[in-house]
Amino acid sequence: MSSVRRRIGAALSAVLLGATMSLSGVFASAAEPTSPAPASQAATPLAARSPGEQAIADKAAASADVLGAATSAVDCGLVNGGCLQRYEHGIIYWSSGTGAHYVKGAILEHWGWFGWEAGLLGYPTGDEQCGLVGGGCLSNFEHGTIYWSPTTDAHYVKGAILEKWGWTGWEAGLLGYPTGDERCGLVGGGCLSNFEHGTMYWSPDTGTHYVKGAILGKWGSTGWEGGRYGYPVSDEECRTGAGGTLCTSEFENGKIKWRSDGGVIDCAEQRCIALTFDDGPGQYTNRLLDSLDAQNVQATFYVVGQNVGRYPSAVQRAHANGNEIQNHTWDHPQLTTLGSGSIASQLDRTSDAIGSTVGEWPTQLRPPYGSYNSTVTSLAGQRGMSVILWSNDTLDWRDRDAGIVRQRAVNDSGSGSIVLMHDIHSTTVDAVPGILSDLKSRGYTLVTVSDLIGDPQPGAVYSRR
Repeated sequence: MSSVRRRIGAALSAVLLGATMSLSGVFASAAEPTSPAPASQAATPLAARSPGEQAIADKAAASADVLGAATSAVDCGLVNGGCLQRYEHGIIYWSSGTGAHYVKGAILEHWGWFGWEAGLLGYPTGDEQCGLVGGGCLSNFEHGTIYWSPTTDAHYVKGAILEKWGWTGWEAGLLGYPTGDERCGLVGGGCLSNFEHGTMYWSPDTGTHYVKGAILGKWGSTGWEGGRYGYPVSDEECRTGAGGTLCTSEFENGKIKWRSDGGVIDCAEQRCIALTFDDGPGQYTNRLLDSLDAQNVQATFYVVGQNVGRYPSAVQRAHANGNEIQNHTWDHPQLTTLGSGSIASQLDRTSDAIGSTVGEWPTQLRPPYGSYNSTVTSLAGQRGMSVILWSNDTLDWRDRDAGIVRQRAVNDSGSGSIVLMHDIHSTTVDAVPGILSDLKSRGYTLVTVSDLIGDPQPGAVYSRR
């Protein structure tokens, strides 16, 4: 049997037989040793002590109320020249690189499962700290941290996941305590750690991001990181407006959204309609945003590039509320009458105006008048944009009557429809509150175009789901 195995057996025997451990947060024991320590365990004369022995003696003196009496002599010859000494209620470990620190109770036992100081976590770098949220404790090691709480037991967190979890507030933050050890070997060499209120994922290509709640459940139903969405590329982002909360998690191959008044958005299962607004932003756009926000609805805005600089705050507000901001050319020409260079300029100037205003570049083009040809689709595709038309034209540009616009938007739409309106007309904006209420009362989920189609492909043309 190797020296490491002898030490493992001796350590467990000494700790488990020398005291009755409890999981009270500090793992104190009321048990007393049944016999005095043998003479061989007597303190080494000061002049003969090695650096490790001296450091352990100093730590033991400072921690006598926590650890109790020694139950073994100092045992050196560990990894990297380290030493240990066992006590009634724990073990002190020392190495020249980490100093002397004690580990005890459930954390000691869990650390042992992973190879003690020779394992994946290495030596302790601090004493056990208790008094955390819910009566929890932690011990820091060279390559990670073990956390324990009465309800979650002991689990380690390390590396990039530990760092990101700390950014969220550690055990006191939105994810709570770890409920399992880190698991690696996922698709593409990824890893995960489960927590009380979510899961943190890491991969070499996407970094570290958490997923939680209903979005986590929906993502899991599609196959987790091995499914159609791939790994998360953002943390969950939520905003609460007048009409409710919208949360979004972005993945390698799409987004999953959740609303407080409707749950997860999934147009493969729900009856969805996308409301779209062209030619803005304009003087009525903010009033339209008030109406959408009041009912927690997100729409798609196809903006004219030259108007973005005139109403940047409206564009920023629309984007912050979860609406899509997409390309409707710079000054609304009929693209089929232009050469490829002019078309490219119309698209690029508008995309740059949008990107510099909201920090996200458009992925869709709506050509003015719905006029397009192979040159338009090719240039759009080269820029990562699909071409989006419509299935229901409300003719709000011609009939400036809120009642008529409302009737057409509601009665001429069905599941999968893309509805065309214009936020530059006051009568259209007047119609929107009724349109939202009517369509919701008929059981429709009102979504953005990307939500409706799912994953619009660059260069492809869509008029409905």
